[in-house]
Amino acid sequence: MKLRLRRPSPAMVVAMVALVMSLSGSAVAAIDFARNSGAVDGLSAVKATSSVGHAAGNLVATNKSGTFKGQIPGKFLAQTVSSTTFGAYPAVVDNANGAAIPLNSSSFGTLSASCNDQNRITGNVDPSVTITFAAGPALNLARSIGGGTPTLGVLQAGTADSFTINNSNTFHIQLELNKTDVVYDGQVRQDGRTTPNGHCLIAGTVQKQKP
Repeated sequence: MKLRLRRPSPAMVVAMVALVMSLSGSAVAAIDFARNSGAVDGLSAVKATSSVGHAAGNLVATNKSGTFKGQIPGKFLAQTVSSTTFGAYPAVVDNANGAAIPLNSSSFGTLSASCNDQNRITGNVDPSVTITFAAGPALNLARSIGGGTPTLGVLQAGTADSFTINNSNTFHIQLELNKTDVVYDGQVRQDGRTTPNGHCLIAGTVQKQKP
């Protein structure tokens, strides 16, 4: 018996064309999805170590490791304040001035402090602290101790500004250059005054804000 192949009806032709088109469309969609997996609105994330210029117009991935793991690096965030802390607790050297201890460094310069004995009687120390900021570039400076009248001026490039706190008190230093501010807020405390074993506490915070 011979099988006769009938000409497909117009409805069948339309159905077969629709089936082929739907399958090919799914394949294209699958390829496109695979190509853009992980993207948002067609944008793929650049690494956290990328430069700001390379990241422009793209998403940014969080840090993969390190202290700030899972966080977006601050360099990609505009008009934000970054902050950190500083601190030291050196012992007073009887009848001597202590060495400078670096507390914080930035592109503006370095903040340091020394713990000194202001009482020259042997075995009877009286702690005092000298705070010094050594500038890199020229900076606008404002500083104050406690609630006292602030000192304002220009700190020339490569020079240093120092002040001494002879008792327990607070201090405030504000530095500015090209609309970027670095602000130090700290405290100084005398421990072990009039004893053979004294210490100086120097602690505080530093904030940096870019335009």
